[in-house]
Amino acid sequence: MRAQLAEPPHMADAELGPLAAGEDAWERGNRWLLDSALAHGAKRLRFITLWDGGGADGPGGTRHMVEAVRRAHGRVLRIDTHEL
Repeated sequence: MRAQLAEPPHMADAELGPLAAGEDAWERGNRWLLDSALAHGAKRLRFITLWDGGGADGPGGTRHMVEAVRRAHGRVLRIDTHEL
């Protein structure tokens, strides 16, 4: 599959460098994914999540990402775990 890609896959550590002391890996991952997606335009931003819709899970959690996508005017497509 990798050989069929137009360019090699991007990896956070290679592009962002090592995780800084005290930096949350999950929050950094969310920011990186969101910024990467927004580089293609907010109108094209879609976030597909398998999530129970639960409460505040803090920076780097699913709710945090859902809220960030909505603030960026992206579309959130949620698969509700309660309905599975």
